[in-house]
Amino acid sequence: MIPDHVLQLFPVSRRLNVHPSLIPLYRGPAPIQHVIADGRDETGVSIIEMKEKKFGADKGDIWAIKNIDIPPRSHYADLRDSLADEGGKVLVYVLRNMINGTITASPQDNSKASHAPFITTETAKIDFHTWDAEKIERLSRAIGHQRPLTTTYPSSETLQLHAPKALVRSHTATNTGLAKPLQALQAPGEATYDPTTGYIAIRCANDTYVYVPKLKQQHKKLLEAKAWWPGVRKEWIPRRVLKLGS
Repeated sequence: MIPDHVLQLFPVSRRLNVHPSLIPLYRGPAPIQHVIADGRDETGVSIIEMKEKKFGADKGDIWAIKNIDIPPRSHYADLRDSLADEGGKVLVYVLRNMINGTITASPQDNSKASHAPFITTETAKIDFHTWDAEKIERLSRAIGHQRPLTTTYPSSETLQLHAPKALVRSHTATNTGLAKPLQALQAPGEATYDPTTGYIAIRCANDTYVYVPKLKQQHKKLLEAKAWWPGVRKEWIPRRVLKLGS
């Protein structure tokens, strides 16, 4: 954040911030990550005034807002770049109309505000019992560039899951194709290797499944699922299944 003593060198109406959300929604430092993780289909950019720290982050008056559709299965980097491009255009629009005297700012509706806090290690911890596969994939697309999603290994070590993909499939599906290895997974958090894809399959909440192409155990290197699975053989339970999470 810009220090207060620097902001105070400028009139309030000349302290402009390009914020990548539809203010007052997703105020805070990580709006792009949270809007993807929440499964929204629309976001935008807002040109707002910057206020001193005591007033709170991203609470300044609004000069302009541009709504932007979020393409399906967007990743953080893609949406960041789109919003940066649109934000520059909207900022130029505001500056030109300021010069012409044809634009004014409006106060925010604080009753509609939401917050987008920093991404932490806790944000990345998966709960297979309450999170379905789509939520897990969305979170990976949102924060995987900065924090891989994690669970715990039977030894209580951290296990990173890289680029998980959702596969919604009934647990009672037929014994063909991708469904066959899923039948061994009887509870959320159970994992097995699927030789038809070369991925680790993990059962999640609501009879959904994620497929994970790469994994990294604590203090070990990142491995393809096919190479990782034989190395954890001693942790398998009957049915060639591994239990993940608490």
